[in-house]
Amino acid sequence: MWRREVDDLLTHRERQVLCLIGQAKTTKEIAHLLNLSVHTIGSYRRVLRAKLNLRSGTELALYASNVAYLRSTGFVEQV
Repeated sequence: MWRREVDDLLTHRERQVLCLIGQAKTTKEIAHLLNLSVHTIGSYRRVLRAKLNLRSGTELALYASNVAYLRSTGFVEQV
C-alpha cells in the first residue's frame, strides 16, 4: 500500500503507532511514549491490522518495519 493510500486510510495517531511499531517498540514502550494505556495501544494494533488487511501481529510488525525502512532510505516520505 502506497503512502497516499495509507494517509487516507489511517488517522494521525494510527500512523504514529505504526511508525513506532516499525521502530521495534513494544506495546508498553509505545503506550509510555504516547501517554496512553497499554490497552489503548492494543486496540490501535487491532484497528491497524483490520485497516491494512493484515492477519497477525507479526504481519503488522513486518509491514511497519518495511515502511520504516522505506522512509529511512527516502523512498517514501516521512509521516
